[in-house]
Amino acid sequence: MLVMSSPRRLLVVDPCDDCHALLPGLRTIGWAVDSCSLESVSSHSCDVGLFRLQPFHLEHPEAVKDMISRSGTEWIAVLSADVLKLKNAGDFVCEWFFDFHTLPFDVSRVQVTLGRAFGMARLRGHATTLHSGLTARPRGCR
Repeated sequence: MLVMSSPRRLLVVDPCDDCHALLPGLRTIGWAVDSCSLESVSSHSCDVGLFRLQPFHLEHPEAVKDMISRSGTEWIAVLSADVLKLKNAGDFVCEWFFDFHTLPFDVSRVQVTLGRAFGMARLRGHATTLHSGLTARPRGCR
């Protein structure tokens, strides 16, 4: 197993039961995991984030867009197949998130996606803390 000098930090926003079940395995492979609500994201630091996307986020997306714009990190949307079918869900996820996962999780795919997101965050040289003064960067489907 690869041993890292400092753990990769994962923040799970508004975690669901499936998210909570996933977290012990991620800790085992070297992720330091924290969770919070959307309202308290700015007081947490992370390298990568998982965000549980729900229908009301699509109806009023400003808070999610603001969080992503200010965070300077790579975000992965977590959503049910039903939410993914909603109008504009695909466009929203594609524009604002690094990647997405539908529930229930495919654990091996999640691990790969988190690793890729962490690598991209490192390549881009983003700070590993969330600050309210960071500037937005363009996003797009990958």
